[in-house]
Order: sequence, then C-alpha cells, then structure tokens
Amino acid sequence: MQNTSDESDLLNEDKHLLEQGRRRLALPEAVSQVSTSLRAARSLKDMLRILADETSIMLDAAAVTVWLYNSSKDELYQAAASGFPNMALRLKPGEGIAGQVFLSGEAHISRDFKNDPRTHESARVQVRAGLAGAAVPIRTDKQTVGVFFASVVSPRELTDDQVRLLNILADLAGVAIHRMQQHEMTELRLQRLATLRLVDAAMNASLDLETVLEILLDQVVSQLNVDAAAVYLISPTTHLLEFAAGRGLTIAEPDLGELSQPNSLADRAVQARQIVHVSDLSTEPQMHSLTEQDLFVSGLAVPLITGNRILGVLDIFQRMRFDPDREWLDWLDMLAHQAGLAIDHALQFQDLQRANAALTSTVDAIVGTWGRALDILENEPEGHLDRLADITVQLARAMGLHDEELLHVRRGALLHDVGMLLIPGRVQFKREPLTDLDLQVLRRHPFFALNLFQSVPDLRPALEIPYGHHEKWDGTGYPNRLKESSIPIAARVFAVVDVWDALQSSRIYRAAYPEAKAREMIGQLSGTHFDPKVVATFLGMEVLT
Repeated sequence: MQNTSDESDLLNEDKHLLEQGRRRLALPEAVSQVSTSLRAARSLKDMLRILADETSIMLDAAAVTVWLYNSSKDELYQAAASGFPNMALRLKPGEGIAGQVFLSGEAHISRDFKNDPRTHESARVQVRAGLAGAAVPIRTDKQTVGVFFASVVSPRELTDDQVRLLNILADLAGVAIHRMQQHEMTELRLQRLATLRLVDAAMNASLDLETVLEILLDQVVSQLNVDAAAVYLISPTTHLLEFAAGRGLTIAEPDLGELSQPNSLADRAVQARQIVHVSDLSTEPQMHSLTEQDLFVSGLAVPLITGNRILGVLDIFQRMRFDPDREWLDWLDMLAHQAGLAIDHALQFQDLQRANAALTSTVDAIVGTWGRALDILENEPEGHLDRLADITVQLARAMGLHDEELLHVRRGALLHDVGMLLIPGRVQFKREPLTDLDLQVLRRHPFFALNLFQSVPDLRPALEIPYGHHEKWDGTGYPNRLKESSIPIAARVFAVVDVWDALQSSRIYRAAYPEAKAREMIGQLSGTHFDPKVVATFLGMEVLT
C-alpha cells in the first residue's frame, strides 16, 4: 500500500516537472514570437497594442496595460490596454502603483488591485473588483521608460514563471519602444524639416497674401495635427489685430473679432512677443463662443514677427486638453518665423502694387493730357488718338506682345508725335512746300520726345514708338536709319497703324482713301516701309476699329 502511494507521488511529481519543463521550453518560443511581432510593427501605437494583446493571450490575463513616461511633461500615461478601459489619468513619478514602480524600478505584486493601498484614488474607481496581478518596470539599458501591468481574476494569481515572463517581455518591450520612439522622432523631425522647406518654398514662390496664408494654415492643421487655426494681421491704419484667414472654424467671421480684443489670447501674444498657451479656454471670457460653439478646450497664440516688427498672430485650437512639449513648440516657432518672412514679403508686394496702381494712374493721366494736347495741335477730333491707340494695341496683341508690353504700346501710341509740340509753328503749319532745312527741323521731333520723357522711368519703354515709328524696314527711315528687326517691334507695329490712319483720314490736299485702296497701299509697302509679318497680321485682322 505504501509503495502504491509513493509511486503516485512520484508520478505526480514527474508530471509537475514535465509541465514545468514544457512551460520553460515554451518561454523562448513565446518571447521570440512577441519579439517578431514587435519588430513588424510600423508605429509605436501598433507596437504597444500588439504587446498588450499577445501578453494577454500568453498569460491568459483578464487585463493588460502599458504605461509610458513622457519626459517633457514628467508624467506617466496609459498608452495601450487589452481588457481594460482607456484612462486619461496622468501620474507623476511616485504616484499610484505605476508611479511607484517607475520610480523604484522594482516590481509590485498585488492580490487585489482595487483595494491595494498603493492604487491611485482616481484609478481605483475604474479598476474592477477581483483583479490580482503584477506591475513591472519597462526598462532600456539606461533608464526606465514605463510600467507593464498584467491582471488575472482572483482567486487565481500569476505564477512565478508568469511574473518572470512578464519581466522578460517588459525588458524586450523597453528596447523595442526605445527603438521605435527614436525612429518616430527621427521621422517626425525629417518630416517637419521637409515641411519647413515646402512651406518656405511655397510661400516665397507666391507674393499673394491670400495664397501665403492658405499654405500656412494647411500646413499648421495637417503637420501639427490641430483642430483649427486662424491668422490675425495688424492693420496698418487702425494698428489693431484683424481676422485675415482661418481653417477649421465654424464661428461666424464677424464674431472672430472678439478673439483679438484687449487681453485676449492673441493680444497677450503680441504684448509678450512670445507664445501664449492656455490649457483650459473656459477660463478665457473672449473664447466663450469658441468653447460653446466649436467645443475647443485648449488654445495657443504665436506672434508672427519679422525683425523687430510684429505682423500679426497665429491662433491654434484643440478640442481636447493640449499641453505641447518643447520640441513641438520649437517647431511651431520655426514655422511662425518662416511665415512671418513670407507674410512680410506679401504685404510689401501689396503695398508696391497699390503704389504702382497709383503711379500708373498718374502716368496714364499725364499721357492722356499730352495726347489731348496733340489732338488739339493737329486739329484732330476728340478721341482720335484713343482710337489710334486701340488699333495699335489690337495689332500688337495679334503679334504676340503680352499685357505688360501692351501698356507701354498704348502709351507710346498716345505720345507718338509728342515731340511735335516742340517744333516751331512756322514749320508745322507752313503752307508752302517744306525746304530741306524745314525737313531737318521736322525730323527732330523723335529726339524732342526722347528728351521730354527719358527721365521718367515709367515712360521709357513707351518711347520706342515716339522715337522709332519713322524708321523703315529697308533702313531708309529716321532718325537712326535702323533696319528690319533692329527696329523695336512696337515701332514697327505702330508705323503700319499710323500710315493706315493717315490714308483713312481727309487732308487739305486730298480726300480719305477708301478702305480697299488703303489696304492695297499698305500691302505695297510691305518689305520696304513695313515689316512684312506686321503687314500680313494687320491685313488679316477682322476688326480695325
């Protein structure tokens, strides 16, 4: 009988040792499996999810959670969970079980997490009754980076082998987490540098303020992963912040003015000349419409500065509590600096455009005055020169000249004979045939036009017509006997229109030619007086009015 009992004990012991051996043999395989899965993960989030799920299966656990340490905020947060609710709780090192394990670097075994005196009071309400288990530190070679929890339902407890496996997985996770964090940080930095280059290139490629602001807001929302953003610029007249552009905002634009009032987030950023961050916008009276309507929780304002001058403010809003780290803020600061330069260039271009528009208006008024004087001098009907200029522009456009060139063509046509205003009346209005001396004086009018306006930069391009429209294709014209393509294209174009107008106009000594005859005469002068291509284009035009 005794022998039978001893044999039974030996058999049970053999089974126990065999099971223990099987578990120990399975340990390397399990570790290898988790290691392979972690290496295959493409992001830290996926890696932690895999770690929690596979650990739960291996340990047949009721719940597994991973807590990570955020060094910039000096706090632990729940980064992944399997079988446990997501907790927004943040713990400082030393707080709760996670904080104590992190700080001490020692594992903690608990037979009842809910009633464990070390459990943080804010977490206790979310821990279900009857959970026992262990919390072990997640370490790299140099530091602790988090805490790993595994729980089972009482009366079951984790065995020593399971706790040992949890420690091995935690060490394995520490290396993998550190590697992935470094990889993601490198990727993020490279992405942000690429974004800065993109923003810099895109902004500087455009001098249109609206385009610059669109690029800025698109990149802020996408790259910084924020819910909304707005740009306020300081008005040059009122010197107050005025809404310029926004993205992700549903609030009506008139109400956005409230966000730039004295002591607002944007106003404080201007006054402090630095980033202003508010974690809880409900404490900001000016933000009431945003918190009520758009449900924004956190906000941040960064001044847009170039040199020592503040151009405006970039406001950023989030619908969850947001506490950016130093690196995020540094990148935002660099982006704001680039934006400030681009906005400054765009604003300067706007000012230049306004100045050019005013100058253009003034120059055109001067040209119009000289043109009316020419009409009066030559006894032409009112509007004659405008019609002549219209036909010249029409022909020049058909010859391929661009809008900017056409502006100078029109001015040149209006001023084509402006030098005649300085020709003595005894020569201009002489009824007898002109002498050679008279012709020499008359042919000085291109030089007089040049002398009148060459000191006016905005009129210099227009002088190609007043100075060169008497040159001829064959080189027999004046004042410089230029030939063929050495004659400016604007002068070649106007020469045809000028003769056409003369043929179509009545003179004291002859009546106006019929259109068909005038066209024939223009064609006969092709290749001698006129550029053949200009003549062909002119005669092919459908409208000559």
